[in-house]
Parts: sequence; structure tokens; C-alpha cells
Amino acid sequence: MTVNETDLFDERKSLRRICDHARMRMVAPFPTLLNVILRLNTSTSAHVMLPPIVGSPKPPNMVVVNVGPSGYGKTAVDDTAEEYLPVEIPTFPLGTAEGLCQAFDPDEDGQPGVPNILFSSSEIDNWAALGERAGSMMFPVLRQVITGDQIGQKNASKAYTRVVNKRSYRIGISLSAQPGSHGAAVLFRDSPGGFPQRCLFASVIDPDAPDVPPTGVTPYVPDAVPDFTPNAGEYYEIPFPASVVDEIREHRRKVLRGDAGVDPLDGHRNLTKEKVAVGLMILEGRNEVTEDDWRIAERIMAISDATRASLVSAVEQASRNANRARALASVDRDEVVETTKLQRTKHTLIKHLSRQKEMPRHDLRKRLRSDQRQYFDAAITELIDNGQVFATDTENSTTYRIAADAGPVSTWTESPRQKPQVTSGGQLVHGGPSDNVTDLDSRRSNEPDRPKLSCQRWFDNRIAELVAQGHTTASSFAVYAEGQAAGYTRQQLRTAASTHPDVTVIDRTGGKATWDITGATEVPYRSALEWVNRYLDKLTPGTEIDKDRFRQAGIAAGHSWTATRRGATESGRIESVRGDGLETVWVVKPDRVTEDAS
Repeated sequence: MTVNETDLFDERKSLRRICDHARMRMVAPFPTLLNVILRLNTSTSAHVMLPPIVGSPKPPNMVVVNVGPSGYGKTAVDDTAEEYLPVEIPTFPLGTAEGLCQAFDPDEDGQPGVPNILFSSSEIDNWAALGERAGSMMFPVLRQVITGDQIGQKNASKAYTRVVNKRSYRIGISLSAQPGSHGAAVLFRDSPGGFPQRCLFASVIDPDAPDVPPTGVTPYVPDAVPDFTPNAGEYYEIPFPASVVDEIREHRRKVLRGDAGVDPLDGHRNLTKEKVAVGLMILEGRNEVTEDDWRIAERIMAISDATRASLVSAVEQASRNANRARALASVDRDEVVETTKLQRTKHTLIKHLSRQKEMPRHDLRKRLRSDQRQYFDAAITELIDNGQVFATDTENSTTYRIAADAGPVSTWTESPRQKPQVTSGGQLVHGGPSDNVTDLDSRRSNEPDRPKLSCQRWFDNRIAELVAQGHTTASSFAVYAEGQAAGYTRQQLRTAASTHPDVTVIDRTGGKATWDITGATEVPYRSALEWVNRYLDKLTPGTEIDKDRFRQAGIAAGHSWTATRRGATESGRIESVRGDGLETVWVVKPDRVTEDAS
């Protein structure tokens, strides 16, 4: 039980008996109480009315929603309430709006042949599916029946005319909803119309269920049967205390005056609270509501409000999870497409390079189809990184050559240009070609019979050699090429690099990394997600993101477009909205407080 339920059932003997009976049947007491009240109100004669405190007389028609996960006994609650109060009321499954009207079997004058009916839906998703049909009148009709309005439709043919007069029937509706279910989401979609505000909500979970359930519990029988002889024309208008009438009318007065501090939808709550008070009144065998009935009704409403809030929260969380799953699925689909196009681009580059001895960048790029050219940089970088293509910088361009033409000992390097080197003092200097050109033959073992080292051992030894030679940085491309020549796979080498305590990435350009091998330099390189967060930190919330600029900035930082897109999704800071055409627009979310990942 919640805090509000702790001593609710100690308020009266009638409430305690319902609690004990529910626990005897191993179901939760609070939803059992609401369903007993639902059955009591639905069993009253159609002439018994709430007084016209606001507007006209209203019937005590109610909707109860049993809330809980699958297997927690939502249907068992209905059965227990029926066992406790076995009144003869026709009970039907809740279907369409037309079917609901037909169930009353109205005559030509609109008088129902069956004036008292209980409707139930043990699976709200089934009922919600009917409510989502195009042209469905389910929610409007449900709002009408709760207040006893006229329902049905008048058609040209009598055979298709179904009208039930207002205030001529009694109806009770019992629904069951799972937190986060689609049916619960459909239920709350009618919040602007006010249907959820007219319902009572009860959790079927009972944390205080006793180890040993009660036995031999019998229903509470009041000392008298309430007399509902008409006292206002054809109706019996249930008397309410003057203090309650004043409270309800004061709220209504503020609504009429447009008081900003008053929620007009609370008017639905007051009407529902009146119906709960009437149920408590009938339980005691009385025909007028007391202030104590009103006080206990407020306690019941508070529990219902809390349950409804938790259900709303679960629906919103399920919606967020579904949106995120759709976004990730979209990214995955895009990644598959991007990967396929990238692979085709790589294949095309290999094909053209196989036909030519070597090709400059601009000629090679022109050989690609227009839809492949955007993948040129990523494709050629991967080919170089995998050792399939070698590149050299000329005076005005970069020339590419397929690895098969390079001969057994390649003199091609990652780049003949002098690269920045970090000295042990932290200053940037330029080393000569010998700093980053490695003769692979000089690194190969001349002792084929010597047992082969593990990849990690080989890698550790190679890094130690470079440090001993005075190097403070190393090129991943060069070290990987040496390792592959020694018989290790690129994946083994990458694992060894990630495991080495002194090897950290300090730069990544064109898919090739530069390592610090001293273990003493801070790492300015960041993951795609970290880079995206820093990029977004510079933008004003609500700003539209230029996708082309975003893509180029990510590539310049060493991240592929696929990695950048995934980082954008994982950051949770970008909202994708529909633009003027078919393209979507990315907008920085306004209410996100991010955590600096650095």
C-alpha cells in the first residue's frame, strides 16, 4: 500500500471488511474497493441522481482503471468485487461506441430496455485498437455516458436508429491497463477531451499483503437499506452537506471568473469525488452524503491521482524509449547503407588503380560516380590503413598506388612530408624523414627458426625500441605495417596498441593515428560522442544544425560520418524534425543539460 492507503481501511468497518475479503482472495484491497463502489453505483435505479450543484442532475456513472503489469491479477480484482457484491447486473465486454449504445436495447422513444449495464475490458489494448479506428466515436461517447448524456444516432431508417435518452441509464466501466502499454498511451491521448480525468485509477500491487491471508470473511451488511423515493420530481437527488456544496461552487465560481490559479479540469475531479462519496454512503446503508463521506472520498481520490500520475510517467518513458529505438534503428539502417556505398567505392578505387600504375588524387576521384565521390576520402583512407593502397605527397597533389605494384619491400611511406613531433619537453619540432620512414626489411627477423612472439610482446618490444632510439611519437600506419609484415593481423595489433599503457592517440587525420609513446602527454583526441557534445556546446539551444558543416567538421576531427551520426544520436541533444520537404532538420534541444565528457 501507499502512504495514503496505510490506515484508509481502518476508517470504517465496511472498508476493513472489503480489505480482508480482498486479501483472503489474494488480490489488492484498493482496486477491490473501487470496483465494489463501481458495482454499487451501477446497481442503483436510474432515477437516483447527484444533485445539480453545478449544472443539471448527474448519474453516479463511473470508470475504474485497474493498473498493473501482466500477471498481477487485474481480472481477479473484478471477480473478487463481484463475489463480494453479487448484484444482478448484465456485464458485457467493451466494444465499439455503436455496440455500447445497442447494449441498452432502447425502444423507439429512447428508453433503455436494459437500464443498468457493466462493461469491462481486461485487455485495454484491444479496446484501444477500436478507439483508434478511423471515424471511431469511442472517446466522445465514453465522455457522454459518464455524465449520463443522450447517446446514439438518429438515422433516416428506423432499423439503424439507436438513441438512448439522457439520465435514463446506469453504466459502469472497468478497464485494465499495463504501465507503458500502447492501450494506456491511447487512453491518455484523450486528456484534452477530459476522459482520463473522469476515471479512477487503482494499482493492483499490494506491498503489505500478509504472509497468512484472512479466512472466513463475509461481506459487510448495513443495518438499513437506503430509501431512494423521489424527492425532486421524477428523481431522487442525493443530499450533500452545505459545506461540500459551498466548496464545489467556490471552485466553479473561480473557473467562471477565469482565475489563473484554478485548473478547469479539476471540475471533473469534483464530480468523480461526488460519485465516490455516494458509493461510501450506500455502503453504510444511508441515502445522504455526510462530511465524513466527503473526507474519505478525498483520500481515495488522492490515491487515484498518484496512480494515474505513475501511469502517465510510464507511458511517457515508453514513448521516449520507442523514439530512441526508432532513432537508433534509423542510424543502423543509414550505417548499413553508408557501409555498402563505402565498400563499393573502395572496390571502384581498387579497380581503377589496378589498371594504372599510379594515379593522382584528382584523376582518381573523377573516375568515381557522382554519388560515390563523397565517400572518396573515407574509402582511400581505409585502403591505405589496410595496406591495400600506398600514398605519397607530390608538390601539388597526392598520388596513389595499389600495394601489389609496390614490390616486396615498399619505400612508400605514409607521407614524405615532415610531421610534427612532440619532444620529451612538450615542444613541437620537425623531425627528418628518418623519424617517420621505416625500412620494413630492417625490422624483419633474419632468424626464421626463432619461436614467434605473441603480438602483444612484439608490439611492446617495438615501442621500447622506438623510445630507445629517441622517438616520442609513432605512426600507427608504420607500426601496423611492420607488424603485418611480421605475421600479425591488424586486429591483433590494434588490441596490443589499446592495451599498451604508454601508447595514446594524440592526433587522427584521414583515418591514420599519431601516437604518443612516452606515456607523459595529455590526450587531446576524443571519441565521436565527446566531439559531438563539444560541438553542440558551442551552439545556442534551438539552433538548426548545418548538416554539411557538421559532417565536414567531424571528418576534420578524424571521425567518419557514420561515427559522427551515431555520436549525435547517443548524445540525446539533437531533435530531428520534419522540414519543408522530405528532408529532416536537426535542431539542438533547448532543455538538455549535458555532462562534459572530458
